[in-house]
Amino acid sequence: MPFLNSIAALSLFAVLPISTAAQSQSNLDTVADALAHKVQLLRKDQLSPLFPRILVADFLDPEGNVSVGGAQLADSLASSLRAKLRPTEVLDRKTLTDYLASTGIAPSIFRERDVACWIAGSVGANLIVSGQLVSSDERTILIVKLVRVSDTRELLAYSSSLSVSQELKQALDEPVRWPAGSQVVVPCTSTTRDMFDGADVKAPKCIRCPSASFSEEARKAKHSGRVKLAVIVDEKGRVKTATIIRGDEYGLDSQAVSTSKTWQLEPATKNGKPVAVCVPVEVTFQLQ
Repeated sequence: MPFLNSIAALSLFAVLPISTAAQSQSNLDTVADALAHKVQLLRKDQLSPLFPRILVADFLDPEGNVSVGGAQLADSLASSLRAKLRPTEVLDRKTLTDYLASTGIAPSIFRERDVACWIAGSVGANLIVSGQLVSSDERTILIVKLVRVSDTRELLAYSSSLSVSQELKQALDEPVRWPAGSQVVVPCTSTTRDMFDGADVKAPKCIRCPSASFSEEARKAKHSGRVKLAVIVDEKGRVKTATIIRGDEYGLDSQAVSTSKTWQLEPATKNGKPVAVCVPVEVTFQLQ
């Protein structure tokens, strides 16, 4: 399920006039005001008060890709939100960048809501702010959503038109070079097949990839489930790391990870030479 729906699905839509870069920041502040107000209501909820830990994810384009400008705008919104709330309630976005870089996962994987929530929870967040940028010659619209990590429930949707300088427009057209600091040629995204084609890389193939066994706990509970992994396959066809990007319970997470590390694969190649890549793998546990 896409993390961001169409503009028509928004609960609130405000088109503001476009003028200067200062106005763009002003519009971001308006977005931050709406988010902060909702978070404050959640904090004061007498039945279920929340102690917010908010992660602002990189803003995506309609195809689910991240641009330099999208990352910059996410940084600006996080800073504005931090100023309106308690500073400790908004996570440093570097926490997310470091986590993704260490695992070979690309920010575009945040287009999948359940994956986004799982990763957000992994870095300590209980709320996530996602963003999508829709641009035309006349204006750029930022659509944001506030989602609760525990149950992936959407709590707020808000939209605002942004002023876009020529410099920002160029940054919005410049893709983020990813992975940052990692040795993998193809990072993990929700559309890795396209990534392999775009990088002119031949994907790895299984030589021996046994299925994961049920945990005793899952078997007793008669529990079926799915675990999604970001698996880095090195130049020798070995599974170097297996990171959970969508988990399950009853011990299935550890079963999926441990089994994947026994796999033997034919390595990916680029121009005939073996290269390291990241591949998203979904492991299904289904009782017969």
